[in-house]
Amino acid sequence: KSISAGANTTYAITTTGEMYGWGYNGYGQLGNETTTNVYLPRKVLSLNNIVDVAVENGTIVAVNKNGEVLASGYNGYGNLGNNTTQNSTKFEKVIEKIDTTTTETPTYLTGVKSVTAGLNYAVAVKEDGTAISWGINSYAQSSNGTTTNNLLPVTLKYSQDQDKIDKIISISAGNNTTVVAREDGKVWTIGQN
Repeated sequence: KSISAGANTTYAITTTGEMYGWGYNGYGQLGNETTTNVYLPRKVLSLNNIVDVAVENGTIVAVNKNGEVLASGYNGYGNLGNNTTQNSTKFEKVIEKIDTTTTETPTYLTGVKSVTAGLNYAVAVKEDGTAISWGINSYAQSSNGTTTNNLLPVTLKYSQDQDKIDKIISISAGNNTTVVAREDGKVWTIGQN
């Protein structure tokens, strides 16, 4: 169905939603609970019903048909969206927010239809046409009005105190730049110039 590659790692999604990965695995990005490189396509047994995948610099981010987002691999800048900077050799759900008023229980990210990845950050488009980002943010590529790295997803906004960027039909992430295309034909470029 689709294929994504980057930084010596490749992933493919079959028409039935199975995901296969191979290549460099130094950060555990293949999600097989090791850091051993894999030279032939190997099914990711912990995932199914995958509809989209993004490969970035040592991190893999996948979306399943329920709109949940899972990530594995390098996490030095919050790349996994799990409120830590610890690498993971298995796929874990991306956390949307943590209730710090009571039990610090995480709410996992849902309602996502697609994902893209730049250098050490990811951007996901939600079903409602808005987008969120997590990971490195040194050039404000997360469009949330700061240059602070994001250990949890933040909403892309027109500026810090403005509304969410909405009606998104397509999004792309690069080294330090995010490009957003809206239904009305407007394109927003965010991050390093």
